[in-house]
Amino acid sequence: MIRHCHQTVRKQLIVVVLICAMLTFALPIFAAEPTHAPMTFVVVIDISGSMDDDLPSPIQPILSDKTKIANVRRKVSRLSKDLPDGTRVIAIVFDHASTTLCDVKLLGSESRMQLQEAVEKIKSSGGTTFLWRAADDALALARKLATENPENRVRMLLLSDGGDEEKAPGLDHNSLVRKYSDLLQEVVTLDWVTIGWDLAADVKQVLEKERINVIRVDEAVDLVPLSAGFELSATSIRVGEEIGLLDTSYGEGIVLQAADWGDGTPYSKGDVLRHRYDHPGEFAIRYVVKSDAGRESRVTKTIRVVAPDAPIAKIATNPAVVTLGDPVVLTDVSEGEVADRRWILPGGVVKSDSEVTHRFEDIGAQVVSLVVKDKLNQRSEAKATVLVRQPPAPTTSIKLSAATAKPGDRVTAIKETTGGVRQRWLLPDGSESDEQHVTFVVPKEYGEQIVGLTVWDKFDQTVTSEAKLNVPRPGKPVANLLMPKRIGPGTPFQIVDQSEGVIESSQLFIDGRPVNDGRIVDFVASEQGGRHVVRKVVAGPGGTATFEQEIEVDAHAKPVAGFTIGTRRPTLGDSVLITSTAHGPIESMVFHVTGFESPISIDLAADEASPFFEFPCSATGEVSIRQVVTGPGGTDEMEQHFEVVPKAVQPTALFEANRLTGRGPTEVEFDNQSTGSVERTIYDFGDSSEPRVLDFDADAKHTFAPGKWNVIVTVYGPEGTSPRTWEETIEIAEPLAEWVRNLSWQFPIGMILIGGGVWFVAKRNEANFAKSLDMIGGALVVTPVSNIYESKTFAFDGEHADEAIKWDESTSVLVSMLEVEAGAERFCITLQRDGFPDESAIAESGETLTLGDFTIIYTA
Repeated sequence: MIRHCHQTVRKQLIVVVLICAMLTFALPIFAAEPTHAPMTFVVVIDISGSMDDDLPSPIQPILSDKTKIANVRRKVSRLSKDLPDGTRVIAIVFDHASTTLCDVKLLGSESRMQLQEAVEKIKSSGGTTFLWRAADDALALARKLATENPENRVRMLLLSDGGDEEKAPGLDHNSLVRKYSDLLQEVVTLDWVTIGWDLAADVKQVLEKERINVIRVDEAVDLVPLSAGFELSATSIRVGEEIGLLDTSYGEGIVLQAADWGDGTPYSKGDVLRHRYDHPGEFAIRYVVKSDAGRESRVTKTIRVVAPDAPIAKIATNPAVVTLGDPVVLTDVSEGEVADRRWILPGGVVKSDSEVTHRFEDIGAQVVSLVVKDKLNQRSEAKATVLVRQPPAPTTSIKLSAATAKPGDRVTAIKETTGGVRQRWLLPDGSESDEQHVTFVVPKEYGEQIVGLTVWDKFDQTVTSEAKLNVPRPGKPVANLLMPKRIGPGTPFQIVDQSEGVIESSQLFIDGRPVNDGRIVDFVASEQGGRHVVRKVVAGPGGTATFEQEIEVDAHAKPVAGFTIGTRRPTLGDSVLITSTAHGPIESMVFHVTGFESPISIDLAADEASPFFEFPCSATGEVSIRQVVTGPGGTDEMEQHFEVVPKAVQPTALFEANRLTGRGPTEVEFDNQSTGSVERTIYDFGDSSEPRVLDFDADAKHTFAPGKWNVIVTVYGPEGTSPRTWEETIEIAEPLAEWVRNLSWQFPIGMILIGGGVWFVAKRNEANFAKSLDMIGGALVVTPVSNIYESKTFAFDGEHADEAIKWDESTSVLVSMLEVEAGAERFCITLQRDGFPDESAIAESGETLTLGDFTIIYTA
């Protein structure tokens, strides 16, 4: 019965033996330690036709069957008796193909009988020898066995009496070596036995290079070569450990097994040997076997003996951190055998106990060393650090007077510390200070600024702290200026900087030119009028801002000539005070006076509100005075007259009215024809209106309502004279009824012809009455609200019912008579722009109105 079995072992060995004749294996079986791994023998037998040939004489002359194949059968039969139990035997025969003959595991007599019966059936096939193919199949089987059970020891024997007859391309000794080199080098031990022939020298050289043992056999006695072999219980051991040697030699008639352990000790004899090494190193074990025929075989293997693991020094500290003066227990917790130890403590202290109690004298990290050795003087050293500390380190913190500040602010840092003896501040600007508390100026850096503090105690232990000061980046500055938008020429004014925000630089520009910058800048407007462009540029961390404004500079107004005469009728020898009332921008003022060869120039530089001069009345008669004022806006002049009369003469009142009657409101003109020295005339029109006081012998006009009015005019002379009066009655009838005024439109043409004369007279009288009522006379004074120096006066001649004056190209003022009621006149005054009414108002004579941008006074 053929059985297949697998068993795990510690080592794998594949031995291939090629045999042409019967091979006998004599392997001792060990019942005692060290045990050996079960082995697998693969026997490959050539059964080609040449195996029926006889061996050369004298080979076994007493045997009747001298053929090679018969000797093979006998040798394999004996093999079953010598192999130890547990050995697996695989028998393969080949000629041009390989066939497994049996696969049996030797476990007692029954399995050995099975192997013998199978071997007895081996006979020559008469075929040819495909040697390389059979070797390839056998090595492939060896690889498979090694893969299936890497721990199994496999030995292979191949027997052949001739070379390869297949001659297959690519299948030869070289291909076998390439394919199975790793197997042959690491796993397979190959014995190749050729009977009666030799492999070619180059083939043999290639095979032996791959650790294949090639043997030629010519006699039957040599068919089974003597081969020394042994297994070690380990390939590497430590000093003092036991190594076991198990004989695996084979061959007939083995009578001696001996081992030289390589360490100088005597040879050991026997098939099961044991040994101990007392020092490390690599040792060559030389093993020799001898047969009773005097043959000898030797084999050498190397074993590595290593020193035992050196001890590993380790230290346990309890505790690892202590306060100065407290004890520390140091314990040797080394691993491995310790034969000697030495503690090395700070200050050169040496101790050898396994546990040491020690008090350190210095603070800080104290290093402790432990050196241990074993019996082989192998050394190990360990170090441990014990932190010896002083009493608790100082504590510190920082309190800032402000958590948020801006560059340039002063901030105080206050130290709050316990246990410190000195300190050092590190300030945001990089400077340092040793003061208890420190005040610093915030540098110009935005974001988070750090104030650092280091504190030392008397043992030089330090503690640090820091405080964060927030310095936010300011927003964009705002540029702004306070200044007038409109101003007169040559007028000084101030430009006030009202910019806001964080400003690092600023620049003021007037008309594109930089000027000296400041919070308040004084400037004088152009004398020529026009405009000034003022621009302010400010820059700060938050960016740049610009403010720009135009200042309108009015053109120079035309000066307005004007002066008053102290008395209109001075007497001979008096002095008349001539006082200037001229206004507007005036650069020069000259008076031309009758009888003076040179004009009188007024010194405007004198600090006088109203320039004046006195005229001496040295001759009687009319005096003409003409004032000429000149300024940047042009020239204006005024001429007035007065009469120098002889010494005081009693005045005589004499007047003439241009009419004494009328219809409806009627204007009456009074011609003053008084004589003598008249200095003042008072008109009392008798209609409850205010008496009118006029200088000298002035004429007058007055509009009377319907009624009868007693007019009294009084003239006054100088001191020493008596007033004189003049009286007259003015009678004004009611106005005609409407139907009378429009009579001509209500009657047929025939009645008009009849009453034509009457109508003509009535119509003429009505027209004359209306004309005297509706005509506009007097003076209109128009003054711009923005510049009183541009006032203009216009006089009306009383010939029109409506009067209009033109202020400029787009503006005009219209005056219209509205009504006369209870002796009071009312007018409609309209401000027109671009030919269209803009604003209007109703006013009495002399009343001041404000329309649009103007102040208007109309005096009838």
